[in-house]
Order: sequence, then structure tokens, then C-alpha cells
Amino acid sequence: ALLSHSLDFPVYSLQQAGGLISMIMLQLIRSLMKFVALILIFSVIVNGVLHGSYVESEDFSTSPFRGATMSGGGSGIVLFRDGDEAVVLTVAHGYDLTSMNAQESMDRKLQNDGGLRLATGEINGLATSAGGEQIIEENLGLFRHFTFWDPETCPAMNDGVKPRHTGKLNDPYACNGLGPDIDLALQRVRLTAAARTLSFPEIKLGLDPLSLGEDLTLVGFGRKVPCDWPGMTAKERKWNEDTGDALKIAKSRIRAVFHGEMFTEGQSTTADARKFGCPKKQAEASCGKIMGALPKDDDFGTRWGSGCAGDSGGAWLVQSKGGGFAAVGVNRAAAKRKKKDGSWDQSDDNIYRDGLCKAGGFDACQSSGSAVATLYPVRAQIKKTLKAWNPKWASKATYKCEPPKSDGCCGTGCHLCHDGDTSFDCYPKSYQCSSVESLGSGASITCGDRLGTNTVPKRKCSGSDPQHATPCRALTQGQGWRQKQQCHAVAKNEVCPGLTICCAPGSCSTRSSSPSTCAPSKSCKNFGNKNKCDKGLGGACKWTPKKYFKPKCLVKVTAKYKCDRFSKKNKCKTKVKAADYCKWKGDECLHKCVAVSGGTAKSCALVKKGAARLCNYTPKTLVPGTGCTPK
Repeated sequence: ALLSHSLDFPVYSLQQAGGLISMIMLQLIRSLMKFVALILIFSVIVNGVLHGSYVESEDFSTSPFRGATMSGGGSGIVLFRDGDEAVVLTVAHGYDLTSMNAQESMDRKLQNDGGLRLATGEINGLATSAGGEQIIEENLGLFRHFTFWDPETCPAMNDGVKPRHTGKLNDPYACNGLGPDIDLALQRVRLTAAARTLSFPEIKLGLDPLSLGEDLTLVGFGRKVPCDWPGMTAKERKWNEDTGDALKIAKSRIRAVFHGEMFTEGQSTTADARKFGCPKKQAEASCGKIMGALPKDDDFGTRWGSGCAGDSGGAWLVQSKGGGFAAVGVNRAAAKRKKKDGSWDQSDDNIYRDGLCKAGGFDACQSSGSAVATLYPVRAQIKKTLKAWNPKWASKATYKCEPPKSDGCCGTGCHLCHDGDTSFDCYPKSYQCSSVESLGSGASITCGDRLGTNTVPKRKCSGSDPQHATPCRALTQGQGWRQKQQCHAVAKNEVCPGLTICCAPGSCSTRSSSPSTCAPSKSCKNFGNKNKCDKGLGGACKWTPKKYFKPKCLVKVTAKYKCDRFSKKNKCKTKVKAADYCKWKGDECLHKCVAVSGGTAKSCALVKKGAARLCNYTPKTLVPGTGCTPK
């Protein structure tokens, strides 16, 4: 940031110079803090499974987990193979998009990070990725969704890369915006000639919601212990080093479900540590010394475990009745524990660090289980991605409920669940909404209290005064550096519309009024009264009184026509009003002003309906390239 300022300073008085130096130092410190935050995000990648069981090398060729891959940027698993191509599930933050676009980041993983390696190697009779087969011949595509509740780090990740990133399937944002913790990626690759001779069991996509108490299997690699503890023997240390890349599996169970993730059991959250290979009465910290189960152990193949350092990308699977496996998420971070009052403790779990790693060793595993980024909240994006890569792959992504529309409607047989924080989703009607818990991370951000006025998303409304004019608020989802805060006004004690939350109790109702099922109208004329009409189709309709005839609900004639409601190219280009205001660009229907947002004032001025200009142009905007906006 400092280098972006001109070094041609004018002459100042000593007092002015002191102030300038202080300003520069402050800017430098802020830039350094952002840099450190980004370094932490992309460097705390420690692949691993704590406890669990190893996989014997002689059994690897028939193992249902032989598609597991390891990389310096996070482990993963081959979901399926089609001819000479394959799709791998892993973590989003394994790809550094702060300084590279998606293709560059994937190629860096291949050229500098060892690519994606299978556990075809052998060490002490165990399957290991050390010396294992590297499967990537060519990188073909990347889907990546990375959101989290950090109003400082997320904008910092997107800062400086805006001109290079478009948000399309093969070039996603460094951070998709503020939102629930979701950290997922799919990488499409062309297999090497050697990898094409191998067989990969298909791992299905688990795109239906998860429930408390479901049994899970973790597939990963790497570290077995949280640190080099005081008194660790040379034999123990050598074993840890020799088997650092060995393939491991572990069992666990879901103990909490959230909108974007789930928590599994850890050895310090269960009533019986014997599941993790520890004596029932063993001190929690000492349990961290236990290595994975070997073939001679009674619980080999069934021992419970969790991910290490969280940020591993190890795949979490559920087993079907037929014996196959489906991926439901990837290892994201360490899970949290509940306080006595029932809320989630946001502080770090220091059981190993304080009780075992006393010599200052880094606690790589933690004891409270894993936070797993689940596939369910991005199921539609996954299906869209697979279809874009290969139309026949879309059939691999099946689920019962589509995500909710902007007006909060779900399809037949589905109902809307709100986690009590800021997240909504459609679940099967039989699914209990009370099963979806809240971490309490997003309300203060969505409501504007923790948003800034010079970062994205920019604060447009805030405060909880009962007389507040715009008490219903939301953040646009998946918009990267174009993310916005939305603010809506309602009558006193009225329920907030669609997918907005009530941020000013007393001005709006906090209860949910979302119907179990509603069929959103596809035409303004289907709304029979003013209230429904004015809210219909995301604000694209207007109640129009007629002098001699019955009032009608008609498409609102405005430059702010809602183009994004058209998901197909032909409708975007041919619908009566859409033809005037919309343009198909890439794979979405955009307002014509937005479609030329990277252009100049001249190109913005050329967007017209007849002789009337549709857009305003602002030369200096918060985000470069977004100066052309609808009037």
C-alpha cells in the first residue's frame, strides 16, 4: 500500500512532516496487518488426521479411499473419472487468489506444490503419498467458494486483484464475500497417462442436509500428534516423520449442524475417549500422544479421529446402505465447544497447547473435533459448475430442495429454515429447522454495525433504533468485491421480506412468516393486489391503477429492471422489457449498465432505451470498474 503512493512529496513544516510520517507509519502498519492475516490464511495448511487408523499398502489397490489425494495446498479426494478427466474435491483456501488468477494458482499447485499425489507409495507397510503417483497432466477448471465472517480480512483478500478476477466459474474471487463459513473447491484435471491406467471408485456428492448423530468417515493424511511434546522419544519423533504422508481414515459423528458447516465429535467432547484409542480416564491432553491404529490393534479401521490444524481439506464421507460412499464436506478448521449457557465458545481450544505442548510446540490438531465445510449450501453452484464443464456431469449433483428465491420461497415439499443469525436455506419438509444452529457470527455484520464506509461491502444502513427507517437487511451472496448491503423498510412490526433479517426490533418483527411452500409467480400479472404486486419478482412489478379499468400489476418501467431473474439466455434477450434493459454476458443475465461496468464513460453513455440514457457514470468509485450504474 505504501508503494502505491507517490514519492514526490511536497515540502512540509516540521509539524506537518511529523503528521505525514505518522500517517505513513499507520498506513504501513495497517498494510502489514492485512498481509499477515493473508499469510496466516494461506500458510496454516497442515494436512492430517489425529488418531484414526492407517491404511496398509497391500490393501490400497482395493481400498474405497484410494482416490484420496495430497498436496502442499491441502488434501482432497477424486470424486469421479470420465475418460482422461477427473474432478477432485478439496478446500478453497488451498488456492491463493490474492495475487494470482485461478489458472495460475492451479498451475502453481502442480509445478511448486507437488500437484495431487495418491498414496501409492509405501512406508513401514503403510500406504503413503510420499513418492506416490502425481495425477495431474493439465488443469482444466476450478470451482471455489470461500466465505467467512471477517469484515477486515475478506476485503483485504479481494483488494488489488479486482481487475484480474471476474467471478466466473474458472476465475473466482479470492473471497466470495462476507457470509457463513464455507470453504470448498472442485478442481477439474486431465489425468496423466499413468493415472489413466488406475481405477478410482466413484465418490458420490452428498447434497442433502445432514442431521445430528449421523456417522461419518474422514479420509486424510499427515500428522498424528498436536506437537513435539516434552519428553518425546527419538523413536516417536521418527515415526511421526516417517508416516507424515501416510493415508489415514477415521470415524466420527455429527454433534452440531450449521448453515455452512458442521461440528464432529472430538476426544475432549465425548464421554468415552476409548473411541479415539485412549483410556477412558486418561487426561485429555495426554490423549493427544496416541498414534493412529495399526493392523494389530483391536480397533483398526474403526478408531475415531478428527482433522489436524483444521485446514486440511480431508474429505468427510457418509456410507450408503449399499456400501458406497458420498462426500458431504471437507475438513475446514477446529470445532468449537459450548459454554455452560448454551452459546458457542469462540475462543481457541488450548487443551493440547496448555497441557501437552508446554515447551512451546505448535498445537496442530486440537481436541474438540473438526469444523467441516458442507456441500449443501453450495449445491446449486456445484451442479451449475459440473454442467458447465460437461453437461452430462450435471446428473451427478442431485438434491431434493433448490436454494430459496429472493422472496423466500421454496419448492414443493420443501420449507425455509432460518438459523437465527443471517442464513436461510430450503430443506425437505420433514427436516426440523431447529436442527440448524447459529454460531452468532453474522448479525452484527449484516445489520451494518461492523461494516465500514470505505470497504466492500459498504455500510448503507446501521443501528437498531426502533424508529429506524430500514430495519430489514441482508448481504448479497457470492458477489465478491461487488457484494452489497441491502436495506429495506417495512411497516411497524411487519415481518421482514424474503431473505432479510430484522435488525431493529420494534421497527419490524423478528418472527419468521416464511411459508412452508410457495410457488413464486413468474409474471407480474399473477399478483392480484397492490401489496403483493409491489413486492413481486424482487421489485420488478408495479401496481398500476387505470382510470376506467380494473388496476393491474405490470412490469415496472424502470432502468433498474431486475435482469438477474432470467436464468436462460433466450429469455434475457427476447422478453419484452428484458430486451430493452438486459444483456446476456458470460453465463448470466445482467443489466446493460452493469454489463459495461469495466468500460469508460463513453461506453456507459451509449447504453440507451431509444434516446434516453439508462445509466449514470461515476469516475471515482469505491471499487474500480463499477462506475456505470442504472439510473
